[in-house]
Amino acid sequence: MTENEFVDAEGFTTTQEGVSFREICLRHVSKISEISTKEFRPGYWQKKPVSVGGGVQMSEKYTEDTRDAYINSVDFLYDLLLPHFDKLMEEASKKIEAEIESELKKCEEENIKRTLWIDKKLKIKRKLFQEISLLLNRLHYFESKTYKE
Repeated sequence: MTENEFVDAEGFTTTQEGVSFREICLRHVSKISEISTKEFRPGYWQKKPVSVGGGVQMSEKYTEDTRDAYINSVDFLYDLLLPHFDKLMEEASKKIEAEIESELKKCEEENIKRTLWIDKKLKIKRKLFQEISLLLNRLHYFESKTYKE
């Protein structure tokens, strides 16, 4: 016969995977890495006929724009890390924001299509991700030792 063991609820803790701020950031960097290793392409609709009953109906499926997925992912990581920015990151952020504003103004003035604007924005966001990577390195996010928030 085994005895029941009672555990004091205040002293009992469980560790849930992925709940720390550091873990959220590193998982997001991993997600950006996944997006980055695939071909960047515009989104598109794919139509294919599907037989329904006695007739044929067209089914449409949207394939996402992987460029937008990358841009949005980098923007999210930027927003997440904003409270942890140091002076170097703040300066880099201002330069990149000015570059985006300048390119957007040029595109509007020259009436450049959305696809070309997205391609330009993608290159700028890649620079931003590089700066974020440098920030994460300065904050020691990539070290395997325990991180205190």
